Amino acid sequence: MTLMDKMVTQKPKVMPLCACGCGERITWIIRHRYNGIPKYKIGHIFKNRKLPKETLEKYYKGRQNYLISEKTKKKISQTLMGHKHSKEAKKLMSLSKQNEKHPLWKGEQASYTAKHIWIRRHYGKAQMCQNLDCECKNPKRFDWANLSGKYLREIKDYIQLCVSCHKKADLNNNIKKLRIKWSNLIFE
Repeated sequence: MTLMDKMVTQKPKVMPLCACGCGERITWIIRHRYNGIPKYKIGHIFKNRKLPKETLEKYYKGRQNYLISEKTKKKISQTLMGHKHSKEAKKLMSLSKQNEKHPLWKGEQASYTAKHIWIRRHYGKAQMCQNLDCECKNPKRFDWANLSGKYLREIKDYIQLCVSCHKKADLNNNIKKLRIKWSNLIFE
């Protein structure tokens, strides 16, 4: 029998009953499309079946490495009960996974939002408009605006603008033409 003969192209409208006699229907899983529909539900293969002792011993011998005795479970539970990490240990664990050390760190391939979150975390919330020609009298919100369009992780690549100036600069694509008050920038 070839794979194509066994292949079930669509999910049957009515799934067959489990062969163990429990009366439950077999649940459809994608792999049934390739391997065919089984006779038993998952976990029901040994249910109500008298297997030879040798077969059962073979099965349980293979599972021995995965089974833990109740005595061992109790010992593990007792040793871990009440165990908490100290503040210093938590701090060290946190520092060991920051920035480039974190397994999900993307570096310069990070998204637009991620880079803005990074700039806000490292340099705080934008607090002023650095555009000298700002027409807003009392702006309430400020943004970090990118200068180069490359979104580098450097403070020199960002300026603080009010929302109005930021929108104008982005719409007209003239962020480089803004007259900027450089004295208030935070450089490290």
